Amino acid sequence: MEPPEQVPDARPFASWPSYLAKARLSKKHQGQELYSTLVEHDQYGFRSYPSIPKVKDYKRHLFLVGCSLTFGEGVQDEDTWAYLLAMNEPKTRVVNMGKRGGSIMDALYYWKYVSWNQIYPEQDGLMIFTIFEDHFERVSRSWRYLSWVTATNPFFEFDGKELKYQGVVGDGLDFKFLQYMKKFGLEYYWLRGTHVTLPYTLKGSNALMADLLLELKNQYLSKFPKGKFVVSHFGNFKPRNDPQNSAAFALELKKRNIELWENRSSESVLKTSESFAERVIKHDGHPNALANREYADFLTQALRAGDSN
Repeated sequence: MEPPEQVPDARPFASWPSYLAKARLSKKHQGQELYSTLVEHDQYGFRSYPSIPKVKDYKRHLFLVGCSLTFGEGVQDEDTWAYLLAMNEPKTRVVNMGKRGGSIMDALYYWKYVSWNQIYPEQDGLMIFTIFEDHFERVSRSWRYLSWVTATNPFFEFDGKELKYQGVVGDGLDFKFLQYMKKFGLEYYWLRGTHVTLPYTLKGSNALMADLLLELKNQYLSKFPKGKFVVSHFGNFKPRNDPQNSAAFALELKKRNIELWENRSSESVLKTSESFAERVIKHDGHPNALANREYADFLTQALRAGDSN
């Protein structure tokens, strides 16, 4: 995606395609192919679906924001929940804004500096941010996150009460230190030794994430005042794995008037490790076609319930 003229730092745009492009995404495990998908990006770097019929006049927009779970890592176009939603809601412009390896800070950066209301004309609509446990490590800069993150991902911090852009992740001394450890083959030992510090790293992450979501909500509504902002999640990927943490996070969202669509649609079948395994790509961990379909069904029901109110 080409950075706007007013953007203070063009580097965060470097990790997204800047032109209409097709790409073959594949992954192997011990020589065995786990998946191979051909994806197409539009001129804004978003995953697009050429087979979905275009509509002359959409009634509303549906912006799907998140990471690879939103992007649809490892599944074919027709199996992604974004595609399924678009097919279920033909009068809605569905835009898959998911970024592979992204975090809410990517979304914040693009929504702060890109005038999406000049690109997508529908004023009525909805933004859905799909969240899961790993997002809390990303905003907290855990060592595990720093071991794989793209160096040009943007990073924000709160300076008192104001959210300020701090540059890209690669600017940080922690990131540079881990690259040094990688250079000498010590990354594995460092990550293993520092894993015990993760609870301390994540301390306060519920409030931090809620503050970031509130900022994203405000950025979205500043461009689409008639829109609605919600947070949701896959049935097999909770926002927080620990029930106490999950309740605390829900409370932080409630304090900030952020609506949470709690997806309990799969609870009856997710009581064993086997049923969870049936919903992820083996040896990879991303949601598979079944999980995507279940999430699309859940969101379709939630959307239609909202329409009837």
